[in-house]
Amino acid sequence: MKKIDLKETVLKIDLLVPHGLEMILRMEPGKTVRPFEVIKRIFDLPEETIKRADVVKI
Repeated sequence: MKKIDLKETVLKIDLLVPHGLEMILRMEPGKTVRPFEVIKRIFDLPEETIKRADVVKI
């Protein structure tokens, strides 16, 4: 397990209405992070809630 500074990895995060989130993550070899983990750490949501989320990668 590696420690990654989310301030360096999360380039942008916007809450959308009514229940949406747009997030832009920096992708670097050896420093990738899953959106699931970012949401879990920042918003402290239960895993069951996060697992129901739809993730669209662009």
